[in-house]
Amino acid sequence: MFPQVCATYLDGFKGTGVAVVAGGDAAGKARKTAEAIMKRSSTLLKRFGLEDFDRTHISVIGAEDTFGASKRSVRGAFTLHGLEACTL
Repeated sequence: MFPQVCATYLDGFKGTGVAVVAGGDAAGKARKTAEAIMKRSSTLLKRFGLEDFDRTHISVIGAEDTFGASKRSVRGAFTLHGLEACTL
């Protein structure tokens, strides 16, 4: 996994991360990994007395997340998971 992270600060904060996940059921692994990162991040925010995220978004690129009702079952060999969280 090769994570890439970008964070900005503007009267609150916004963080974005992208990681490549490969192997069987890559889309499922990518989604679980992104959810685990968001859960851990929320736990750390609470531990340090900071507010939790106002909004979060997880997108698994290569899993047809943007296809809505037309989405097919995809068991590709690799996907990207993108996640975004912000507090404004």
